[in-house]
Amino acid sequence: MTLRWLPSSGTGSVWHLVMPAMTLATATAATVARFTRSSMLDVLHQPFMRTAKAKGVPQDRRVLRHALPNAAIPVVTVVGMRIGGLIGGAVTIETVFARPGVGMLLVNSVNQRDLAVVRAVVLLIALTMVVVNLIVDFTYGWLDPRIEVHNRKATA
Repeated sequence: MTLRWLPSSGTGSVWHLVMPAMTLATATAATVARFTRSSMLDVLHQPFMRTAKAKGVPQDRRVLRHALPNAAIPVVTVVGMRIGGLIGGAVTIETVFARPGVGMLLVNSVNQRDLAVVRAVVLLIALTMVVVNLIVDFTYGWLDPRIEVHNRKATA
């Protein structure tokens, strides 16, 4: 018995993206959800949360304005690190689901020993990781204004 709910490979419509996207997102979503829960539980038991409750701050405001930004900093770190895993996983996913993309280009270039394309793809992936880490660093400052960038001159 075959259900034929979704196409298993190829391109064509938006439905061809559902299975590869779900495959990539499932492990990452589980990790981020578990980490978010752990971080929120840790922040909710901090003394400043008890102080806010004692001052009569409503629970939704305590959670959204006080707990969530403090709990988001480690979560942003995990999401930034998982981007590399998603890029690496895309190579496998594109091969399994027969999707044309940068991952398939990399695999085909390695098989054909096309070093120029391999170098270009690796450079693109490295540049993506640098940009993601830069965005993560800026997000820290946005979430917690106490985090600053100091420009210190090296003394030698």
